[in-house]
Parts: sequence; C-alpha cells; structure tokens
Amino acid sequence: MEGFLDRLFSSVSSNYDKVSKALSFGFDSVWRAQIEKEISDMKNARVLDVATGTGSVAIAIAKKHKDFKITGIDFNSDMLNVAREKSRGLKNVRYVEGNAESLSLADSSFDAVVSAFSLGNFNDAGKAIEEMHRVLKKGGRLVLLDMSKRRNAIMKKLAGMYYYAKIAPAFDNAVRKEVEEYIHSSYFEVDANNIISFLKAKGFSEIKIRRMGLGAAFIITATK
Repeated sequence: MEGFLDRLFSSVSSNYDKVSKALSFGFDSVWRAQIEKEISDMKNARVLDVATGTGSVAIAIAKKHKDFKITGIDFNSDMLNVAREKSRGLKNVRYVEGNAESLSLADSSFDAVVSAFSLGNFNDAGKAIEEMHRVLKKGGRLVLLDMSKRRNAIMKKLAGMYYYAKIAPAFDNAVRKEVEEYIHSSYFEVDANNIISFLKAKGFSEIKIRRMGLGAAFIITATK
C-alpha cells in the first residue's frame, strides 16, 4: 500500500489541495479549521501534525497561534516540498520526513497531536495511534479528522460529479487512474468506531466524537 500511496501523492502533490477539496465536497478547509478550534485554548503549545501532506492544517494553526511551535511530518517528500513553499514567511512551523508508524521523535514531547484525512492511509492505524500516544505529553490532546465510512450517498455522488467535472481533466491519464483507484479503494473512508477502539486500547481517555457534513466526516478528540 505504501508504494502505491507514495507514487500517488508524488503525482498529485502540486494539485493535492484541489483534489482534497473535491474529495471532501469542498468542505475540507471548513473541517480542517475545526482542528485549530479544538486546541485554541492552549498557550505556547508544541503541536505535531501527523501526515501533514501539503501543510494545510499546520499552516492554519501557525497563522492563528504565533506562540505555538508546529512540526509537520509526512512520508512523502514531494508533498513536504509543497508544504514548505506554502509556509514561506512562517517562523513557527517546520517539516520533517518520517513514518507515522515509527515517529523519529522523543517521548512526551508534544502538547497536542493532530492529523487530518490520514487514518485510512496507514498500514497499521493502531500502531500510528500508539506512536501519537507515545509522543504526547501526559494530559496532551489528540485531534483526528477524517472521512466517515458511512457517508451520505447524495453527497458522495455530488463529490464524484465535482471531481470528474473540475479535477480529473487536470491530470494525465496515468495520474487520473491512480486518483480514481484511491477514491474507490478502502483507504479513502474510515470506520470511526474502529478508531475509537484503537484509542481506548492505546490508553487514551476522554474520547469524544463529533460528526459533520451530514455524517460525511468526523472529528475525534482524546486525552493522554
């Protein structure tokens, strides 16, 4: 799976933000903003954005909270290059290349760990969550945003129409095929109940879930 995703994300890195907009029915920025709100009460926080991609969440947090120090980590170097370009001028965000299931970061080193639209892409979501728990400080906060497995059928159809009309024509045939394979694969949608079970098993508490977009997406918060 990792090889396919690495090729896919490298292929779409320059257009990823447009793809993300299509796959989330145009609500991606609205939903991502909810992550920042979940940690807005913190001060001088160290924040880790796991599977940061092109840095949209990390950048949004960095702009809102000048006192925060944000680290974005992703396994794909092309996506990180886009993130760095988008982050020009921001002094409180940095990016590192790495695997979410084996974070090269110290234990208990972050006040908050966040991740958006990534859970279905991990080889082992339980291991990734275990690593998020490890690098969080005691009492630290975890915020996870993702697409729901049980999405509204009408919204799913509309998203598909938007993609084929506005996004697909921008790709050559090879890239288009990989994007469409991803959309129709098991990577794209996540069972929130399974994630909650992982969180409990890995030692998180105060677990809360909020569904958005008529159930199309969910945001989970938890405490170490």
